[in-house]
Amino acid sequence: MGISRGRPVGRDRPKIRKLHRLSHDGNGERRSERRIDRSKNDLGISEHRSNFDSRPEVETASTYLPLIRGIEQASLRAIGIVNLGWTANTANAMRYAFLVDTYETERLKVASIWSEFQDEELSVRPSSIDKRGRSVHEHMVHQCVSENAWFVNMLGIDVGAPPLPNPETRLNFIRRYAEDSTKRLAVLRSKDESWWEEDVKFFDVARSRAWIMTRRIAHTSHHRGQLMAMLRMLGHDLHSNYGPTADTGGLMQNHAPTIYAYPTIDALLAGEAAGGKKSALPGREGQPVTERPDN
Repeated sequence: MGISRGRPVGRDRPKIRKLHRLSHDGNGERRSERRIDRSKNDLGISEHRSNFDSRPEVETASTYLPLIRGIEQASLRAIGIVNLGWTANTANAMRYAFLVDTYETERLKVASIWSEFQDEELSVRPSSIDKRGRSVHEHMVHQCVSENAWFVNMLGIDVGAPPLPNPETRLNFIRRYAEDSTKRLAVLRSKDESWWEEDVKFFDVARSRAWIMTRRIAHTSHHRGQLMAMLRMLGHDLHSNYGPTADTGGLMQNHAPTIYAYPTIDALLAGEAAGGKKSALPGREGQPVTERPDN
């Protein structure tokens, strides 16, 4: 990005509105301070400031990382997700910590969706006469086997355990995945930026580990969405997965709350072992549950 007097120029100017000013520290070193003005209705933030050394001619993406994390954290807080371990305005934070934090929340979402099914529903398919669609059981198998293969073969993280439980029951799948993903999470937290940026083999091409992890999270989310659709087909109520559902109160724009089945993996394991102790759901109380309720 070109810099002129501390300001982006031409087509490289950021699209978000910034106020720029130059200041000097006690040693006379020039520093650039950027501030984003945001309205009081914009995620509840009045402003966000980040201080960085002024760089001649070029700025890297890391310049804006604390700013981006601050906005992301506020966005998540607005839908009920808090305490992800991010620190706004921390310029030396590990660049890929957001991928680790995302994996931590995604693994809880996987186990939570699995907990919504009943044991007798594991054999259910989208269509009983079409075996092309995976059953609930087959989805659980695929998630465990696929994630294990990606971590071992692409990311080089082997938890040293068989990916599938024995016997293959709903609660055992939850326990197996919770245990293995906890170990993977611990390894991910120990890695530095150079590890994330190194290119490794992704099937028949080379990609960075950060790229592969992003793809892995998307893969998991895709299959979890399929299971959520199956829960609706079976007539189940749904707790939150990313935001409000019809059963937590309807649409976000109507201020419906985000209500997760369990706050942590440990709470989920204990609750399901005791027969299920999910958070209570209030229902929608007459509010529309889609943007086109009459269609």
